[in-house]
Amino acid sequence: MALADKTAADSNLTTAQATLTTLQAATATAQAAVDELGRRILRADAELAELKLLSDATTPGTLDEAAAKRLATYNAFASDGVNVLFVCSTATGTATCPKGESVLATEAKAAADLAVRAEVGTAPVAPAVDASYVAPGVLTLARSTA
Repeated sequence: MALADKTAADSNLTTAQATLTTLQAATATAQAAVDELGRRILRADAELAELKLLSDATTPGTLDEAAAKRLATYNAFASDGVNVLFVCSTATGTATCPKGESVLATEAKAAADLAVRAEVGTAPVAPAVDASYVAPGVLTLARSTA
């Protein structure tokens, strides 16, 4: 009977030691995960602090300055010279600006389209007026005349 009790106790001790080893390994794994999460949180805090320096609602940061420059460049590009949302001349403080490249290109395209416009309909004889008649562009007229 004592031998059977000793064998059972040894078996229970071996099982308990194996369970303890498993739990220690699980605890070490969990602690490693906690440590890694702590490092990630600290790194995220540092990155957020750095981003706050780049753009802040109370004081302009590097990104705010870059955005203001991009907006000024876009406004100059798209300016029609009349309806401007910014001051072009700091010397006079006026809000009149030269036309931007976008507007100039659109106007040049419209002029080129007008020059090569096809004639639609037949030219009415004076003093008659035909609202459906479209006169040819100057280049189209010159080509047909030549």
